[in-house]
Amino acid sequence: MKSKRDAIKVLHDSGMRIAKISRRLNGPDSTVRVAIKRYKELGTTSDRPRSGCPTTATDADHRRKVRQRFERNPRRSLRKVGRDVGISHESVRKTVKNVLGLKPYKQQEAHLLTETTKTTRLERCKRLKRRFGAGQHRRIVFSDEKLFTIKIVGRSQKPKSVMVWGGVTHSGKTPLVFIDEGVKVNQDVYRQQILEQALLPWAQQHFCDEDWTFQQDSAPSHKARTVQE
Repeated sequence: MKSKRDAIKVLHDSGMRIAKISRRLNGPDSTVRVAIKRYKELGTTSDRPRSGCPTTATDADHRRKVRQRFERNPRRSLRKVGRDVGISHESVRKTVKNVLGLKPYKQQEAHLLTETTKTTRLERCKRLKRRFGAGQHRRIVFSDEKLFTIKIVGRSQKPKSVMVWGGVTHSGKTPLVFIDEGVKVNQDVYRQQILEQALLPWAQQHFCDEDWTFQQDSAPSHKARTVQE
């Protein structure tokens, strides 16, 4: 910004008008006018003296000390560096992020893919691709349960809650099933109240004679042998 003020000062001293200076520097007339006014008032193109306390925690000396410590040990914590340098860990964080441009390293965990797992995934992907190509994905019913906490006015150590099950497919959605309070969704409740009484009648009416697929997660009540059958 100071270099632009210097250019405006030089052009102004040469007798060039404000409109021509703005066209030369590709900027608005107001910027040129303000720069000329401040130069006449201050006699310089430097910044005005700033108000408030000067920067101390993130000055050049502290930035150098923080950089040296992280260069010696990149795994050092922000709080420890702050104690060593004599500044807050928040000031260290600002220096690390805004000045040094460093980011925290977090070790990521991922599934171990063996050759057998890769082969299995490849086969499943091929089957999914064939299913999508034939449009069969439009006849998959995706389902899940969700426990909703009922918010009421006032405090309560044990707020009311309700378990709700629902399913959705490309062309519609199942009725919602509300599980009574205190009832655990085990394999019997899941099979009788959800699959037999809600899902199956709806699917028979919705899909008629078409084939359809039911998609559920691996919850214990879903994996039970009687439920799978």
